[in-house]
Amino acid sequence: MLRLALGLFSITSCVLAQPGFEERASASMERGRRALLSTQRGDGAFANNVGEHALVILALVHSGADPESASMKRALRPLRRQAKTNYERAVRLMAIELLKSPSLKETAQGDLEDLVHHQSSSGGWDYGAAGERTDNSCTQYALLGLRAAHKLGLQTPRAVWKKALRYLLGQQARDGGVGYTRGKEATASMTAGAVSSLAATAARSGLRDNGSHRARVDRSIKRATAWLAKRWKPGQGPHPYYTLYGLERAMAFSGQDRLGTRDWYREGAAYLLKHQQRDGWWGPKNIRRTSFALLFLSRASTAISGETPGSVHQIMTELTAQSQSKDVTGAVARLKRKGRGAVSQVVHYLSDPVKARRRVAARALRELTGKSFGYDPGLPVDENGPAIEDWKKFVSSGK
Repeated sequence: MLRLALGLFSITSCVLAQPGFEERASASMERGRRALLSTQRGDGAFANNVGEHALVILALVHSGADPESASMKRALRPLRRQAKTNYERAVRLMAIELLKSPSLKETAQGDLEDLVHHQSSSGGWDYGAAGERTDNSCTQYALLGLRAAHKLGLQTPRAVWKKALRYLLGQQARDGGVGYTRGKEATASMTAGAVSSLAATAARSGLRDNGSHRARVDRSIKRATAWLAKRWKPGQGPHPYYTLYGLERAMAFSGQDRLGTRDWYREGAAYLLKHQQRDGWWGPKNIRRTSFALLFLSRASTAISGETPGSVHQIMTELTAQSQSKDVTGAVARLKRKGRGAVSQVVHYLSDPVKARRRVAARALRELTGKSFGYDPGLPVDENGPAIEDWKKFVSSGK
């Protein structure tokens, strides 16, 4: 299945070489999927709360479950249950956008209208109807819901995005961090959420076309990322799994392969592998933790047009078995613009099952370094084993 292949490939491509790491991560996701699937009831629901039910669907499909399977089809009916909070509406919109079931279009339209109506005058969101109170957790998820509705082709008013962007810019402290509410102590979860929210909102507000506003958004993202690079640690804080998914989303939407100099994905994945239980759960049958863990491991988030110029991961996963020569040439040009700093990431795509990605990787590496080590993208991956090992040694040498 293509989604599973891409999910498993992203682990191979974005984690520094470590014997058995990819296999362990793949097995971890499979155990996590089985654990979540075991909670499905006769009526198709994974949880009483429609938001948690939708979260499980997101985690299952992104980590490799077939959206056309009998289990996923049974899960459609419970998605129509009443949503009581903006969190639930937002996550349900994300699940509907992922499944793209025509039968859920009316439900999606209703959630969109509720989220638009519930935006406060300041531009943020609370759990329910609009009032004076807002927080950055409710706001980041409301924006994820609106983003999903936009991707579905539903009309999302530009004024909503403009108000939200101004709100977000006003939440950041001088050091780049963001707290649960303005003025509160900054946390990794809220700072990561601000990064993804800024990227998504700026792309839809129209303000990115204004040079001064674009520069301000870019500075805010840069400062928040620097804050995270200095302070984030896997497992820290009261909601470490929620934070991991927020960080994965932030890096994807903002097009960053590294958190400063840190391999954020490897650090987070290592933490998850260490803390998964033998039965596949993270925490004792904890649906939220396990769903967030799978969303992180599968690298569920993908930036779309206008949000980011593209990370190495984004550039490469846009290529498929159907990609043409012009697509390969364009991808090579984009990677060259990223410079030699992209070499360590590009090397991992020499082992990709998609030939177009291997071709791009080989050409980009040759043009960035002047070396090839005898690698031939036309050969099967196993026949390029010695060349791939030479490339890994080259990267490890730091030359």
